[in-house]
Amino acid sequence: MILILSTSDNFHTNLIQNKLENRGLDFLRVNSDCLPIYNCFFSHGGTNSISISGKNICPEDVSGIFVHHPRIIFSDTIGSDSLDRSLVRSSCLNFLNWLECFVPSSKWMNSLNKIRSSSYVFTQLSLAKSVGFKVPK
Repeated sequence: MILILSTSDNFHTNLIQNKLENRGLDFLRVNSDCLPIYNCFFSHGGTNSISISGKNICPEDVSGIFVHHPRIIFSDTIGSDSLDRSLVRSSCLNFLNWLECFVPSSKWMNSLNKIRSSSYVFTQLSLAKSVGFKVPK
């Protein structure tokens, strides 16, 4: 199974989903803007597994993860106040972070951790300097 992490309005992910469907490949798309409604659960019982909207997945079931611009956004109707929304947002971020522990990094295309680390200016400057670019002091 291929796990897709994106948002429901992502045009490029829609194209990839269509390709996977046309090839009859098994995949599960998780739109980060809909995370609170997916009913996601982790199990640490006999085997590690994750349940997303009632579908149980074990790490060995996942052949790859494709990530394309996932971001946590949802309407103000979720939760009764800003504290509830903050808790939901934090839980959603924890879910995405936990996925990186759940599935080995070798199976990720655009790993969330790599996306995060590459977005830091210091990391960008260090890499640029290491490959021979001149960087400001």
